[in-house]
Amino acid sequence: MSYITFAEYTQLGGTVVSESVFAKIDRQAERKLDYFTQDRLKTATTIVSEVKELLVEFIDRMYNLATVGMGGNVTAYSNGIESFSFAENQTDSLNAELYNLAIEYLPIELISACVEVE
Repeated sequence: MSYITFAEYTQLGGTVVSESVFAKIDRQAERKLDYFTQDRLKTATTIVSEVKELLVEFIDRMYNLATVGMGGNVTAYSNGIESFSFAENQTDSLNAELYNLAIEYLPIELISACVEVE
């Protein structure tokens, strides 16, 4: 079961233009969300609006990174006797950003490993 439909996604302000692209990124976003929530949403009978709003953020950010990207890892070079600057690892940066969004949007019982849901 998908947590959000393409119609809900666009209604909530999602920016991915095609339904086929949405379907692919939605699966990836839901896998990340399941990881962050320790699969607690898989057994939910109702998906709360915060989850859908969060998935819009996830999908848009994942889509933008995939289409726009950030170029290579070297961001600057100087040859006044060698000097390099490197970009932060894009995958690690995106994962941290998505996790921080999940913490911001979702109730603690979905995110915390210390809370057991009955």
